[in-house]
Amino acid sequence: MSKHKDRKRAETKQAPAQGSPRQEVERLIRKGWFKDAVKQAKLCYRNESTPENHHLLERAYFLRAQQLHREAMPTSAVEVTQHLLEFGVTDPDLPSQLVPLLLAVGLSNAAMAMGERLESPEDRARLILSAADQAVLDPKRAPASLTEIREGSALIRGALETLDAGDEAGALDRLRSIARSSPFADWRYFVRGLAALRRRDDEQVAANWGRLDTGRAAARIAQTLGSLIEKPTTPTLPATATAAAPNLKAIEAAVFGEPLIPQLEQLQQCLNDDRWDDAIPLLIQLRFSLRRIDPRLAERLTRILLWPLIDQAAQTSSRAARQLVGSFVKAAEPLPIDPRWNRLRAIIAEGPHGDYEESEKFWYAYLEDLKTLPTLLSPEERQRAQALVWAHLAHEYAEAADPNFDDLFDDPPTSEDLEYAKKRTIECLEASLQADPTFLTGYNALIHTYEHWNQADRAEAAANRLLTAFPNHFETLLWLINRHFRQDQHDKAIPLIQRARVLKPLDEALRELEWSGHVALGRHHALKKRWDEGRAEFTLAEAVGSEQSKSYLYMARKAVFELKAGQADRAEEFIEAAQKLLVEPTPLWLAILIEGARYGLPKATLERFNPLWEAGLAKKGKSETAGALTDLLMIYLDAKVSYTGWNNHVHQVVGYLKRSSRVHFRRDDLINICTFLHHDSVKAKELLEKLAKRGLKNFPDYAGFPFMVAVMEFAKGPRKANLRQVRKDLEKALQLAQTSSNPRESQLIPTLKKLMSTIEAITSRQFSSPFGMPFPGFGGRGGFPQTFADMFAGIDMEPPYEMIDDDEGEDDVPLFGRRIDPGPSPAGPSQSPPKNQTTKKAKPKKKR
Repeated sequence: MSKHKDRKRAETKQAPAQGSPRQEVERLIRKGWFKDAVKQAKLCYRNESTPENHHLLERAYFLRAQQLHREAMPTSAVEVTQHLLEFGVTDPDLPSQLVPLLLAVGLSNAAMAMGERLESPEDRARLILSAADQAVLDPKRAPASLTEIREGSALIRGALETLDAGDEAGALDRLRSIARSSPFADWRYFVRGLAALRRRDDEQVAANWGRLDTGRAAARIAQTLGSLIEKPTTPTLPATATAAAPNLKAIEAAVFGEPLIPQLEQLQQCLNDDRWDDAIPLLIQLRFSLRRIDPRLAERLTRILLWPLIDQAAQTSSRAARQLVGSFVKAAEPLPIDPRWNRLRAIIAEGPHGDYEESEKFWYAYLEDLKTLPTLLSPEERQRAQALVWAHLAHEYAEAADPNFDDLFDDPPTSEDLEYAKKRTIECLEASLQADPTFLTGYNALIHTYEHWNQADRAEAAANRLLTAFPNHFETLLWLINRHFRQDQHDKAIPLIQRARVLKPLDEALRELEWSGHVALGRHHALKKRWDEGRAEFTLAEAVGSEQSKSYLYMARKAVFELKAGQADRAEEFIEAAQKLLVEPTPLWLAILIEGARYGLPKATLERFNPLWEAGLAKKGKSETAGALTDLLMIYLDAKVSYTGWNNHVHQVVGYLKRSSRVHFRRDDLINICTFLHHDSVKAKELLEKLAKRGLKNFPDYAGFPFMVAVMEFAKGPRKANLRQVRKDLEKALQLAQTSSNPRESQLIPTLKKLMSTIEAITSRQFSSPFGMPFPGFGGRGGFPQTFADMFAGIDMEPPYEMIDDDEGEDDVPLFGRRIDPGPSPAGPSQSPPKNQTTKKAKPKKKR
């Protein structure tokens, strides 16, 4: 049986060959198989190059190009038409049919050249009219050789734009120069009729549009507009959906040429029901229908379906996902940015059913695709697109390089896996910068990645590379300044500060930062016994113009410097000047003791000031002294500076405050005192509660007092804390902070918002128990913060831009308590590898 079928199949294939090759071409043309007809006609002409066979191949080319144009394949239609022109048109009957096709596919110049071969005057006149219509519809298709056509089309389009802007008189005035014999006379009548239509003058609409040539584009557009505004024939019919239905069908037929809306609605219903097997055949039909109208509509439909497709693929099995994607890419219109679907396949491969190897393969293929899109992307856009792909690959590898990434799986990654992922992360980031040296995100990601891996030196090198490409990148300048302060490299930090000040000359925080850098550098020179260089740095600090150059602390520093240099007379001058700035000198003696310890003064020298300091503490407490002492210690607390005698000084100041608790403190002094007592390293909570409540009563306009009171009340625990009062105090503090111009209060806003959210979550969980009050395990003590550390877990309370110092003289206090906000990290959060991954995708196949 099979042999019989094969023999019949062979006979069927050979049957057409029994006739002549020309007859085979004619048979293919009759069946509408124009592509095969072109191939057969080429063989026929190759075997026998006669004029008849030449005419036959010309006709096959023409019919194939005409078919491609009808099926909305303009690029292929142009290509086949150009093959016909290159082959040569010798058939005398073909030019009259070919000229309209040349105009339709956009080959206007070739159409005009072919029009010279038209023998009939009517055909030549029709060519000019068709060229005029094409130029109005698409100015890019206006023949370059006909200046009259290009100017006339511009005149008509200008009149339409003027009319659309509401200037009817201006639009009609632009048409006065168009004569009745002009090929644009029909368009003049069209614009006049359109103007009459806008003002609802039916008589003028009929008078102008009734004169249009029914075979031209203007008449077809006018007919479509007339059908769209046609009124229902039954005047008594109410204005309901039933009355509007015939008009809706007319609109659909006029716009699409076929009923597409029901198909689109059916496709939407299939997607809503997750019936992709039914949606794919509909997509095939809609794709070609939309392409005939406008290829961009088919592309738009593809864009709409991409993310539903990705979601569906993630919810099915691996095999079903592959089948679904394979069917989709065959049915949908490819996007210009992803012509071979490699980008889509790469995204799918990153889902639950893929792995790094598969997705990386598709991303590499997509990088090759980007090289073949010269008309879609400019060279700069192509470079940026490649850089984005490399950065995305780097982000994927950065996730795999996190040892916590696979903590939900049985087999954690090995050290070799992590090292390979780190290596590939850096290689991909470097590739992104090689593809586009101006890719700022790549530099930022490189900095952030090295920071995350605690490779500070490499992060610094990456930041310097960023500044080479972007010399005025403010956030990176601040990042490097911070880095140099931490590394005791103030000589490197100061030039960067000066560059930042050029970018923001009115930024007072930068002024203070430069001042701090010079003062810190002066101390480092003193530690190395470079006295002249140290004094020069103090002179430069004073030239910056900071108000801190007039403070007692600055005088104390200069005095300690001179004591270190052995210039006691100069030191006494600065000590005397500093005493004049204070109500009593007790804060000065503390400042000299602190800076003396940091400058490494001999013990004998410091012994001179210890009795003065202790005698000052024994005096009756004063508001000014208490405020100055706590402000001084907060400078070093904020900067996390430690030195010999630190704990003793804190203990002594707390004792002084306890003895002075009944003093009537001034507003600013009480703020300094409570801020100091509120610090975690200071253990005086009872005193803080007493003074904070006094501040809340005496100075209700400061946001810090209700904030501190709320924190202390909340810290009492679930059984004693008045949560309603806590929330009330926090709301009051937030309101004051948002309306205050004081930077110290403004810095509380993020903390207040986070704390209020935390309390809201805790209280809602706490009282959600069906037993009314919380119990252990149900939001009671087991889940209630018992300490300040528990309460502020997850809430960033640190200064946004801190400088760290220690007793070895490695760093220095930059702003003496004046904090600045450097803005976000130059790397930003977008490329951050996750520290705690809670939602996992499928375990990737690890590479070694």
